[in-house]
Amino acid sequence: MISHLMLNDITVHFGSTKVLNRIKLQLPSNGILALVGPNGAGKSTLLDVLSGFINTSGGCINSRQLTTALTKKELQSFFVRLHQRLVIPHDLTVYEFLHIAKQPKKATSPLQLSNRIVCTEKKIKEFVPEWLISLLLSANLQNSFDKKIGELSYGQKRIVAIGAVLLSSKSGILLDEPMAGLSSATRKVALEVIKKHGAKRLILITEHDLDTVKKMADELIVLVGGQIAGKYSGNSLAQINLLGHFLDSNTK
Repeated sequence: MISHLMLNDITVHFGSTKVLNRIKLQLPSNGILALVGPNGAGKSTLLDVLSGFINTSGGCINSRQLTTALTKKELQSFFVRLHQRLVIPHDLTVYEFLHIAKQPKKATSPLQLSNRIVCTEKKIKEFVPEWLISLLLSANLQNSFDKKIGELSYGQKRIVAIGAVLLSSKSGILLDEPMAGLSSATRKVALEVIKKHGAKRLILITEHDLDTVKKMADELIVLVGGQIAGKYSGNSLAQINLLGHFLDSNTK
């Protein structure tokens, strides 16, 4: 089993622009690791690398169990990702989408279902865990399993997407701006649910709301200009001065 991933000098160029510059980082097997930094710092690009979406220009990702660098396919089997820009099929019902997220091997193409997945009260009780019920309830979705995703509000779609990612059995979870578009009440519930999952699995999260980050993160990495500008954990999270990092980046 792949675990304890190590990023060794990860570098990414987009044309002549160096977006990530020799990132060195050891990822824990569980816990919540937050990535923060100004726009253009390379946060989403780092998630792109970890999810096997893009190739690196240099460096590699290793596991403690393997001597060779992990392939894009191996990274994709390890991580499931919530993108900042939601990409979910609007023609599926909430129940169908969540069902496929939990049991992808039993589904045909999510976009070409020849047989609809029937939602019944009995199936919901068997399939939906309590944490997902509370998440859906926070967005007024507790009785919306048979609704098509295209009929939902943006915040409701994001909650369904978060639920789908957390239902996955993969070891690592990548959350890119998960709280965007959520009400304060829904944010609070989503934060609590994500924290519970972080106790058992590795979660990497990018988030602009620093108060939210401090409440949920076990460790925080500051990215500035494609490089690691600071690392914080434990009691030091409450004392972090991100403004200082950001101001320094603007004066370089």
